[in-house]
Amino acid sequence: GDSMSELRANTITHSDGTSPVTLTKQSAAKAHILFDQRGSFLSGGVATEGSQSFNISSSVDVEEGNYSVAFINNMTNEEYAPVTSAHYNGLVANKNNPRFAGPHTITSSGYIASAVSSNSAAQDSLHQSATFGDLA
Repeated sequence: GDSMSELRANTITHSDGTSPVTLTKQSAAKAHILFDQRGSFLSGGVATEGSQSFNISSSVDVEEGNYSVAFINNMTNEEYAPVTSAHYNGLVANKNNPRFAGPHTITSSGYIASAVSSNSAAQDSLHQSATFGDLA
């Protein structure tokens, strides 16, 4: 017989009715962020927990094209996957140049990411990332 089961629901809540539900599935994102490095989305380029982020205590504009992200709840170690991207925000030149973004300097408490455009010049852009792995 088929050992698969199906659960359909519109809303899942904690049994106490108020607390967040703990996700145990390892493929769920443990953090995400969206911000404009130039500061027009989030004041000063710093993100706070809210609609633009989850499990992010801060994002700091390190220098043009580079930003650091710090977690509220750390990852177990440096073996996690922050998936980053950057795109044109409608305010900077060369909107047709594709952008590449990637993380580096990964620690259990956060990472730094860089973005460049196809002409190799660092760009201040809209950045977004989702982090996958194990929480500490």
